Amino acid sequence: MQRCFYINKIAVPQYRRPFNRFATGGTGFSLCTLLVTFVRARTDYLECLYIKSAAMARERYAFITGLLLLGLSGCGQYHFRPRGVPSSAVWADHTFIDCSNEANSKLYRCTVFKDDTGEVLAEGLFRLDKTHGPAETKLRYAAFGDGRIFLEDTRVLMQTSASPRDPSHRIMTDRMRTLASHGGAKPIDCGAPNAAESPAKCALKAFADKKPFFVRWYLLSDDYFSYSGIAMDNSGVAWSAVYAHAIWISVKEPGQVQDPAQTLFDDGHTLVFPCPTPVVLTEDSRGVINCYKPVSDHEPLRSHNLH
Repeated sequence: MQRCFYINKIAVPQYRRPFNRFATGGTGFSLCTLLVTFVRARTDYLECLYIKSAAMARERYAFITGLLLLGLSGCGQYHFRPRGVPSSAVWADHTFIDCSNEANSKLYRCTVFKDDTGEVLAEGLFRLDKTHGPAETKLRYAAFGDGRIFLEDTRVLMQTSASPRDPSHRIMTDRMRTLASHGGAKPIDCGAPNAAESPAKCALKAFADKKPFFVRWYLLSDDYFSYSGIAMDNSGVAWSAVYAHAIWISVKEPGQVQDPAQTLFDDGHTLVFPCPTPVVLTEDSRGVINCYKPVSDHEPLRSHNLH
């Protein structure tokens, strides 16, 4: 059992570091902090209670009721910090945001957590956009959405890379696995960690053997990141997919009719379209496999046709 202390003859749990589990607008212990401690640790709290009579039980409930009434007025500025969210993370609009500057540059290494579960919503490098509003030294977070951290001074942090914990990796992997699993067969994951073969070699071998597979590549540039992938199911139907961390505004050029074969998934982040038949896979100089005609005829390609 935990160490207990007594308030008005009532034993309650004693927490050594109560402040690290809460995001506050100020410093110091408060009634609201104590209130949330009671709510979140009610099991430990009940283990510590020592009630000898019905009168003491009524006294206990009266005390807690008074604590609730007094603390509710200040709870708006206190937010429970889920396990795994560091004390340096700042609460903003239902998220916790933790950023550190990369060598006094415009790049910040940031992690964004969901405030009620601690789930990582985004993690990687973010570039500071200084084209809007006055420049302030301290980052004051306002909200997070669409791969952007919005600041109170109207500036924006744009995500330019994804760390291994960023959910985009999982989203792309799950989408490609779903496409390749049509027909019920278990596909080969050509992007699995510690794979003996390169992703391209694995994909081309599975393609030649007419085995279901999926493969994806993480593509990085100076200002953004994306993913490209190929999936083929047990019947030989193949799809190409592209994931962008920015929302897709349109999948067609101005004046063109929307291709009904193109489909958006994952809240508009993933564009999927079937490969032309007969399926021909081309490998570019980066080792990325595609199933559509290359834009440039000057880039050397190796083609692989499924007969």
